[in-house]
Amino acid sequence: MHFSGKGRDIKDFELFLHQASSAQIRNLLLITGDKLKEHSDGDDQFERTRYLESINAVMSAKNYGGFNIGVAFNPFKYTEAEHYAQYLKLHKKVKAGADFIITQLGYDMDALKEIKSFLKHYHYKQKILAYVMPLSLARANFIVKNKVAGIVITPYMLRVLAQEKQNGLAENAYKRCAIQILMCKLLGFNGVHLSACEKSEEQKILQNYIEQYQDDDFDELEARWKSLWQIKTGNEFVPELTYDARNRH
Repeated sequence: MHFSGKGRDIKDFELFLHQASSAQIRNLLLITGDKLKEHSDGDDQFERTRYLESINAVMSAKNYGGFNIGVAFNPFKYTEAEHYAQYLKLHKKVKAGADFIITQLGYDMDALKEIKSFLKHYHYKQKILAYVMPLSLARANFIVKNKVAGIVITPYMLRVLAQEKQNGLAENAYKRCAIQILMCKLLGFNGVHLSACEKSEEQKILQNYIEQYQDDDFDELEARWKSLWQIKTGNEFVPELTYDARNRH
């Protein structure tokens, strides 16, 4: 069960913990949440909108006891300030008592490699799951049109997906999802959070491709991944205005 801190305070969260405990729900995903559309900075007419920071929620849930506490992390941040802010906040979430991590949805495997290296470097033992989804042109357009927070869909990716749809290759979305799941497994991820694959026929297609590629090593999978995405420079998943972020180190 997940709890978003937008529009809520610690009293709301304490009630949530009591209800979750009473229902014997043990696995929690605690997020701060995106800025509310009706956000108010506070004035004579409206109170300031409240947000419960996920770090404070983790500490409160840890103090309450009895929960397996998950936190979100977005490795797909490409400006230097946003990138380091994400990793600094993850440090704080881990120190506060997080038990597992779920990444944001994304398709930049270099970013997923980096978070695994980070956890290894700091000897963090938290389990980590990658958020994956078979990305069709319709889903990508929906994400872009609705400006879904934190998900990077570049114009290049849209062009590849549009070309595939035109050529009758829409099933490549399931090939890529299967390959990404297998690459994450070989990188040491503990599992995946699979989205937009609810129908049994969709799951069957995905399962078939997982079985087809499961004996490949990482280099073979990565070669398939790059071929399907037509990757040439390595910047295809990076927002166009932040290509220089690759050189941040």
